[in-house]
Amino acid sequence: MIKVHVHSRRPGDVFNFSLPYGELTDIHILNMREQHRDLVEQDAVIAGSADLSSAELLSGQAVSEVAPVQMFERAPYGIIAVAMGDGIADMFLASDVDTVLSGGQTMNPSTEDFLKAIEALAADHIFLLPNNGNIILAAEQAAELSESNVTVIPTRTIPQGLAAVLAFKEDESPERNRDWMQGAAEGVVSGQVTKSVRDTSIDGVDIKEGDYIGIKEKAIVVSDANLVAACQGLLGSMLSEGGDLLTVIAGSEADAELTATLCEWAEGEYPDLEIEVQRGGQPLYPYLFAVE
Repeated sequence: MIKVHVHSRRPGDVFNFSLPYGELTDIHILNMREQHRDLVEQDAVIAGSADLSSAELLSGQAVSEVAPVQMFERAPYGIIAVAMGDGIADMFLASDVDTVLSGGQTMNPSTEDFLKAIEALAADHIFLLPNNGNIILAAEQAAELSESNVTVIPTRTIPQGLAAVLAFKEDESPERNRDWMQGAAEGVVSGQVTKSVRDTSIDGVDIKEGDYIGIKEKAIVVSDANLVAACQGLLGSMLSEGGDLLTVIAGSEADAELTATLCEWAEGEYPDLEIEVQRGGQPLYPYLFAVE
């Protein structure tokens, strides 16, 4: 039996990592921010506890009369991202994003939501990734209103946000990280497939209600009643200027067989293309695509 003491902003990840190595017993999760507030309030009590050494406090071995205390530490950086779908949220969290806010066509986070997320992060500098053109303004307003050091990377799509996170380097300055993250986001060609809700004509494309429409960046480039055809038309447009890597993010309505068909088609049409498939679980968009 061993005793393990871990500091983490994601304790669930610690448990998942530990499970293969044996049975977990006597688990305690302590909120260090709450402990810090308690410590400030209990200064007098701690000062009067002659039998309680500073070493005991720091190691979390304090006697029960005083809350076990681990000194409050701030991280140099924090990252907040907006995502739609559990799978996409997991992708961001696995890429060192600290907080994921739910977003989408009908549930975009507000300025207040961003402010609450900023306040909850103990970090010297915070990056916001809105990942949706409709909520960049809310993110920028939150950055202006917050007393924290906040930089908004104006990502308009989920693929841009993922690229920005991968470009982040914790040992670099905020300014260099901003430049690298923005550059990475701008280097991604984003595409998404969703269903039309009405008959219309946009960008020279005739659209019927219920058709699948393919959107490259901000422009609708294809509309088709068949999902496979719509995806192929969109990917053809996205890959027209080349690309080395295609990332396919499958939504909640995506079918595994259909995903395999799309990948086989892409491999046949673009034999030098590397293809990566991720489960995003996003609603309303059967597929999100990224070309780099």
